[in-house]
Amino acid sequence: MYELTELIIELEVYGAENKTIRIPFRIYSQQLIDFETLKYISAEDYFEKNKEEIKEKIEKSKEKFGLIMNPIGMDLKRIYIKKGLREYKALFQTYSIVDSYQHQNVSVSLDSLIKKNLFNGFAIILYELDKKALEVEGYQSLFKNCPQRIIDMLELGILTKEMIEELWKHLKRDPDLSAIIRYFLSKKSKEKFQIDFQEIIKYRTQKPKLAKEERKILTPYND
Repeated sequence: MYELTELIIELEVYGAENKTIRIPFRIYSQQLIDFETLKYISAEDYFEKNKEEIKEKIEKSKEKFGLIMNPIGMDLKRIYIKKGLREYKALFQTYSIVDSYQHQNVSVSLDSLIKKNLFNGFAIILYELDKKALEVEGYQSLFKNCPQRIIDMLELGILTKEMIEELWKHLKRDPDLSAIIRYFLSKKSKEKFQIDFQEIIKYRTQKPKLAKEERKILTPYND
């Protein structure tokens, strides 16, 4: 979880020539990139609010991007994370998914998507794995200080929409949530979730010391 990754901004730039360029805009660990991008509503929002810094990076390294002159305009194509040869979605407060009925991308809020997965069984799986992880020295439960009525319902395997709303409000207060939020998003089997949860345990028990510039990014994901 700690290897350095790149937040790539892919742009169409206009000027003496039109071309697509890809800017390595941030180089941090993936969880710290997630911390930063989750502060923004969407990729477009991130682009607009960081436009001057993006423009400055292009102008300082235009030769590197194969540009003869500074561009006079630019349009965002996409923002993604690159780790080695693999690409991952950058996370924002709205998330693009494929609508299985309309067969096209639709935008949904991150909250809605996560609550849906929690309601569809992730909440109970998460609770069971978290409880077992308490056997690991140094592990801090995601359910610490969670209202007892929620714990009681999870013990009984009972899920309601109202309970999930309250549970999600509790989980969002955890300072590590942004680092593990991807595990709530992808659809996976119970067995795959169990395997992935080992990374959550590792993160919560073996947090690396963060560089000074990285510590500035750390802000829990909230409304």
